Amino acid sequence: MGYAHSSDPDKVQFYVTHPVNGEPATFGNGSQTTLLADTKEAVDKFYEVAISKGATDEGGPGVRKDGNYYAYVRDLDGNKIAAKSILT
Repeated sequence: MGYAHSSDPDKVQFYVTHPVNGEPATFGNGSQTTLLADTKEAVDKFYEVAISKGATDEGGPGVRKDGNYYAYVRDLDGNKIAAKSILT
């Protein structure tokens, strides 16, 4: 499955696929996928929807040490996913 920004739906920027080696997919300890969000509200919505669908909290929405706005979840397979909005 490919994902694109709504402003450019033909430009896929993120893919979720089966491993090319045919082995089962697993999550990596210490790995994380971070999605760039346009606004703090988009980060809040990412977190709200993820939690409502069964993800677990890994750090609710808020400003982090680098001054940007993040939210962290772990999906049902154990993958850590973040959304980030750059505050400048």
